[in-house]
Amino acid sequence: MSATSPSGPLNQLRILGLSLTTGPVIVVVALAFVLPLDTDDVPPVPVVLGLLAVAVLGVVLAERLGFRVPALTPAEAPDAAEISLERYRVASMIRFAVVEAPILVGIVASFVLDFGLWPLLVIAVVSVPAMAWEVLPTRRTIERTKAALESGGVMSRLDEVLV
Repeated sequence: MSATSPSGPLNQLRILGLSLTTGPVIVVVALAFVLPLDTDDVPPVPVVLGLLAVAVLGVVLAERLGFRVPALTPAEAPDAAEISLERYRVASMIRFAVVEAPILVGIVASFVLDFGLWPLLVIAVVSVPAMAWEVLPTRRTIERTKAALESGGVMSRLDEVLV
């Protein structure tokens, strides 16, 4: 069993994923100083359900669109490892952007609607854990991307290059 290099691509992706996932949490904390969080401002159930629907839509879209990676072609076989790693990175950023979009909607809703910080909190409860689920390099994300890369019959060597 080989050890993961501290400066290897897998650790770089972990650091990137943790940084991207931490960003919205910092934004929520910062906005807590600007927007009120009174119990009188709690949005009604239809508004909460609408906000949750936006967050869930982001997760569903990330799952559906974020793993559509072009299959490797035989001409790309000599550079398969590098190409696979780059496509994995791009797919991770696409999943991040799609899951982050509802958080941006939550920020706007917190300023536009008259419910203080609550709209952002409702969306963040779903979106921040989903962001970690989609962006951090896990066996699930690596294997799903690898399957898409190898769907054309060319070995991706993604798991080898990530070590």
